[in-house]
Amino acid sequence: MSRSENQNVPLLGVARALRVLDLFLDAQTLGAREIARRLDISAAAAYRLVTTLVAGSYLEQDPDSKLYSLSPRVTQLARTVGSRPDVRRAALAYLRHLQELTNETVCLHAVREGYRVCILQLESPQELRMVVPVRPLPIFYGATDQILRVFGNPADFGDALDTSPEGWDDKAPRRPSKAELDEVQAKGWAVSYGSRIPGGTAVAAPVWSPGELLALSVFGPKERMIAQGIEKIAGDITSTATELSAAMLVLDQPEAERKSKSGT
Repeated sequence: MSRSENQNVPLLGVARALRVLDLFLDAQTLGAREIARRLDISAAAAYRLVTTLVAGSYLEQDPDSKLYSLSPRVTQLARTVGSRPDVRRAALAYLRHLQELTNETVCLHAVREGYRVCILQLESPQELRMVVPVRPLPIFYGATDQILRVFGNPADFGDALDTSPEGWDDKAPRRPSKAELDEVQAKGWAVSYGSRIPGGTAVAAPVWSPGELLALSVFGPKERMIAQGIEKIAGDITSTATELSAAMLVLDQPEAERKSKSGT
């Protein structure tokens, strides 16, 4: 194993552990074998992952059923992220719907301390798929970045706004012109080709959440995205973003007011 590959081993372990936690968006409890099946890893690897997460107090295991569930520590962490705790839960159904429409990876992004962070991601069910890194990313020039630049507040980005992603250097994609960014604002969506991963294509649209701007994106291989039709994907994502924005407004209302309007 090369030095660079050896350095990536811990990162791979972290990524897998985070994917384990993501599985509990769809299930309250899971066994190690089911986790292995869903992640397409060996049972031994799944057992090591859940054992590590239990040791770190991120998962709990029922002594009778032997099933695993999220621990209270995860809930405490969610409350410190910066978004309201219900945002991910409220957005999940909309991201699932968008994934069904496109069959590609869908993500919801927020700005945290000047960087773009994926707060919710549903990976494409297809074998060849694009996945957004779990680490904070500089606000660069991809479709999601353009949405955050055009519709967000530059003061939220700080020095990260014009920082190129690590490894791009002089190979960074061309900076969009003011006219192109004005067009993004007029259309309400953005598209980019290979801005972070060669061969990848992303389409993104803004989600208006009280107190912050979010960006909803679809990410997949260029050939598949073009075959579907960029305009068609843009229509799917903008309509979903509009519906999600409305849901965010309802979510921001006091609980008593929400119950009154729903008749409960």
